[in-house]
Amino acid sequence: MKSYNKAGRSSNTPILLSRARNFSEPPKQLNGESRVKNPNLPPIEINSSNMTSSQILEEKPLVNLKQVLMIEEKLSEILEKLRQGPIDKSICDDYWALTEDSSIPYLEKLFTEKRTQTTLRHACIIEMVTVAFANICFSDKMPSNLSQNFCNLFYYVHQNFLTIMKLMLYRCSNDSLSNSWTHILRTKVQEKQATIGVKGGVSGFMKHHTALASKILECITSIGPVPLRPALMSVLKIVYCPTYIRARKMIESILLGISTIMEIPEDLPMLPTSPYLPNTDKEYTLILDLDETLVHYVDNGPESRLNIRPGCSDFLIELKKYYELSIFTAALQDYADWAIDSIDTEKSISYRLYRQHTMQTGPVFIKDLSRLGRDLSKVIIVDNVAENFRLQPGNGLFIKSWFDDVEDTCLAETMVLLREIALSKAQDVRVALRNYRDQVLRQIIKGVSNPLLNFVTSK
Repeated sequence: MKSYNKAGRSSNTPILLSRARNFSEPPKQLNGESRVKNPNLPPIEINSSNMTSSQILEEKPLVNLKQVLMIEEKLSEILEKLRQGPIDKSICDDYWALTEDSSIPYLEKLFTEKRTQTTLRHACIIEMVTVAFANICFSDKMPSNLSQNFCNLFYYVHQNFLTIMKLMLYRCSNDSLSNSWTHILRTKVQEKQATIGVKGGVSGFMKHHTALASKILECITSIGPVPLRPALMSVLKIVYCPTYIRARKMIESILLGISTIMEIPEDLPMLPTSPYLPNTDKEYTLILDLDETLVHYVDNGPESRLNIRPGCSDFLIELKKYYELSIFTAALQDYADWAIDSIDTEKSISYRLYRQHTMQTGPVFIKDLSRLGRDLSKVIIVDNVAENFRLQPGNGLFIKSWFDDVEDTCLAETMVLLREIALSKAQDVRVALRNYRDQVLRQIIKGVSNPLLNFVTSK
């Protein structure tokens, strides 16, 4: 990253914001002493880069709206140029200069609800990670598929930033509403922001876009040029960072070449402490993969969608009667939570495990069942990638990958097998699965057209 003078400082226009409980709560009236008496008078600027979060909270929360608008324009410029074709990574330099002393990361302190704070903070970190990915990958020779992924990625990031701008308008003090920069900001939001129609209002809108951005970041990591993948994987780990400032410092260390392999601090572990799951009164545990097992995400920018495998709802509802159900996915948590919430309308799934719970070996994310805290003789994992359960292959039930076949019956057929294993009171599910594999092989040799539906757990 190049060194710039702080962009936007030539005409400082800080606006006083008020603190509120959550996204939906209307802005509180500020007392006369706290209001900006005259937005046209030179205000006191807070240099947030030299202050702790608690110090920011103690001061009057000021936001430089001109700087905010310049950041939005930069994100919009990157998006528009991506739509025209591959671009050079130097376009990212202005973004880093503009955001170096931005007060946007401290906006979370305007809200008392923890979930709201987390949503805002995570959206800001995802934005930084996105631009860092661009720093690593952008070139005039970038493949078209990678360029399209970045185009979709910046669309979601830009929409989230517009939402943050909208939140600023909600929190402006009354005296600030007539400020010319406030008017420009309002116009930008009205012109560019997509309609908020998702469940959960503003909060749900941001979570939705953050989830989709997370999914695309995963995709770019896997399809990006091989020499760049270590750096991409290093930056991707930063999405779990608990603070914005720390995340930025970690990104800078990678982009400046201080470290090409991310060194994860002790309090930001790659592998959470086991056991992953608490005690249960269910005899059997069923671990389910997510992508291409239960769902398939189609990335198409604003028209993106989540395809749900036929029979998924019935599968979850029925097997909940016999198993403790848990999702174990290599996906990032934002996307995974969004996808799981979409398919689990009856709350059948008890627990969720994500990428941070896997053991990464090259491109493979191994799911070590020994870390669950369950008796492995009672655990089954269903996954479309056998490599994922290679540490406990006897517990694995491989299922065909699914993308969009509306006639697919794999979940319905697998449900029959899993229900039979539970009803048979199998002492060791690994023995039952081995019997299943042996019987399937024998039936295939005999010409049985659908060996699964003819399966019995005992000879």
